[in-house]
Amino acid sequence: MEQKPIWTFKQSEKSGYLGFLMHNVKD
Repeated sequence: MEQKPIWTFKQSEKSGYLGFLMHNVKD
């Protein structure tokens, strides 16, 4: 079983969410 650090997943999720918000605000 491959163990992936949760913080990497959370971080990428956060930055993805931020980019999504910024994109919406720009529109």
